[in-house]
Amino acid sequence: MRSSLVLAVLFTGSLCFAAPDPKDMYANLPGWEKDAAEQLANLDAWEGISNDGKIPMPGKAAFTYPDGEKGWYPAGLAWRHDGSGYWKNFYGVRFEVYLPSDTPLKGEAVVETAARRVYGGSEEVVNAYSSAFGLVGKGWHTVTIPLTSFSLEQSMPNMLETIKTFAVNAAFADGSAGEIKLRNPQLIKGDTLALESEVRSASAKGGEDAVYALEVSNCTDKPQVVNLSRRVLGREVMETVITPAELTLAPGESKTAEVRVTVSGRVAPGGREVQTIQAVANGRDAGTIEYITLAYLEHPYVLHTKERWDDIREKAATVEWAKKAAAKYIKDADEWTVPAVNFGKLSRHTNQEYIYELKEHEKMFGCAVAYQLTGEMKYAEKAALYLKQLCDPVNGYARTQAGAAGNLVKEGGFMQYVAWGYDMIYNS
Repeated sequence: MRSSLVLAVLFTGSLCFAAPDPKDMYANLPGWEKDAAEQLANLDAWEGISNDGKIPMPGKAAFTYPDGEKGWYPAGLAWRHDGSGYWKNFYGVRFEVYLPSDTPLKGEAVVETAARRVYGGSEEVVNAYSSAFGLVGKGWHTVTIPLTSFSLEQSMPNMLETIKTFAVNAAFADGSAGEIKLRNPQLIKGDTLALESEVRSASAKGGEDAVYALEVSNCTDKPQVVNLSRRVLGREVMETVITPAELTLAPGESKTAEVRVTVSGRVAPGGREVQTIQAVANGRDAGTIEYITLAYLEHPYVLHTKERWDDIREKAATVEWAKKAAAKYIKDADEWTVPAVNFGKLSRHTNQEYIYELKEHEKMFGCAVAYQLTGEMKYAEKAALYLKQLCDPVNGYARTQAGAAGNLVKEGGFMQYVAWGYDMIYNS
C-alpha cells in the first residue's frame, strides 16, 4: 500500500508582516494565527495607551484577547481556548517605541496565558512570562522580542497556544515622569527572514534526488537581497543544489527556492546526512534551516526487516512453538472484522469522541503480522481498510483528534501499532 498515512497536518503561514496594512501582513496565515496577529496589531483594542499612542511613565500598555463563547474546550486529547491567541509558530513580537529624550528606558514585555484550573484544583492559574529590554537615545526604536527570550520553559511550548494578554511595562531609568509612544505591534515569523518548509526530511535511493521547497520571507520593512548556501562541515557525500541561490524580496514578500539533494550510493540504506542552509540578507546573517536526507530503506523495517521476517517465516514452518504462535495470529486475523468508525460514543477516559475502541489496533497489527507470515492479500486488505478509515480527511482522525478510546498515554501506544501495521503491509 503506497498511499501515505497522514493523520494530522499543522500548516504554518509564510508572510512576515512588514507591510503596513494588517490585512496584507497576515493574508497567508492559517486562521488561528491570522486572528491572533491581526488582533494584537489593533492599537485601538489596547489599554493604557492614548489614541495617539502615548503611554505615561512609569506605565503599562496591554492588549488582552477578548473572551470567546467556549473558553476552554477539548479538541481530541488536547485542550484549546477560544479567547486567546495562538503564538506557538511565531518567532517573536515586534513594536516601535519613541523616546522624547536621551534618558534611558527600562522595559519589560510580559505574556500571560489564559486562566486554567490545574489537575482539578479549585483556583484558576495564570502563567506569566517576561523578557526585559532597554532603550536609550531620543527618537524611534524598533524592539524585537524573540519568544525564546521569555522566561518560559522550552519544554512547555504548548503554553504559547493560549496567550491571553501581552503587556509592555516601562519606566525611565532615573524615575522621572513623562511619556513615550508605542506603535506597530506585530507578531513576526522571523527577525530578518523566515525560513520555512512543510517537509524537512525525505529519503531517496542512491543516485536519486530528495527535493524540498524552501519558502523565504522578508520580515522587515526594507528590501532584502538574500543569498542561500549550504553550510559545509566536511566529508559530506550528498550533493546539494539551491535554485535560485539569490532572491530579492520586497518588504513582507515571500519567494520559494528549491533545495535538491542527491543521495550518494556510498550511504548505507537508512543512513542520513544533515543539510544546513544558511541565509544571508543584505550582507548579514539571517538564520538557518536544517533538512535531514536519508538513503531509502526498503519496507518493512520498523518492527523487523525483510530478512528478519524471512527468518520468522522459516521458524514458523519448522519449530513447533512458532507454528502454534503463527497459527494463533492467522486464526485471530480470520475472525477479526474491521470495525466501523465511531460516531457519537464518548470515551470514558476523556469524555470525547474517538475513532476506534481500545484493542482494535492490536487486532489490525495481528492482521499485518498474518500478512507477513502468509503473504495472503486478504490480511493486508483488512489492515489497510482500518488505516484508510483512520486517516480519512472527513470522518477519520482529523474529525476527532483521537484515534482510540483511551487517554493520552494509550494514544501513544495506539500510534505505535499504526506505524508497525502500515510498515508491514506497505509493499502489498
